[in-house]
Amino acid sequence: MLLSSFKRLKEEKEPIKFLWSRALWHSGFCTFFDINRKQYKLKFFPTALSASLYYDNTHGLEDELILKDLLKKGDVFVDIGANIGHLSLLASSIVGASGKVFSFEPHPKTHEYLQKNIQLNKTTNIITFNCGLGETPGYVSFTNSRSDDQNHILKEEGESLKIEVKTLDSVLNDLKINLLKVDTEGFEKFVF
Repeated sequence: MLLSSFKRLKEEKEPIKFLWSRALWHSGFCTFFDINRKQYKLKFFPTALSASLYYDNTHGLEDELILKDLLKKGDVFVDIGANIGHLSLLASSIVGASGKVFSFEPHPKTHEYLQKNIQLNKTTNIITFNCGLGETPGYVSFTNSRSDDQNHILKEEGESLKIEVKTLDSVLNDLKINLLKVDTEGFEKFVF
């Protein structure tokens, strides 16, 4: 374990900043810091994604460039697996007041972080859903690990949360969607 930690540290382009972000995350002091991006800001919540965005200003840049290239004012963006909301917030700034963003995040704690980031940015065109999406409605068991943004569906029973699953069609009906992003920790093929 220790050897793999040193190997990871050696691979980081800014190891001191990486260690600082992890120390802030694991101590809980991270919530005193914001993550400032060009078009939005995030609270540094105790999650792996927050830590990565805090110490590496290029983290997720490819995804952001895709959104900037494909979205325009008035569009509708659907973010399935919205996490803490970094892509939802960027999309919100691109589509503007005439557009809409629908953000789905099944884990209750991560959904809470998503909502707090939306409030931090005073954004009014994002609608959030605290549920999972799948091909049939029902409930699934979801992990409940410390790093809320890396939780996923459990195949067997264990310490877990019961998460409601809805179908995308039942939630958004016949809405015209311009761009849809899906990141559901291996559950992608069951979303549609």
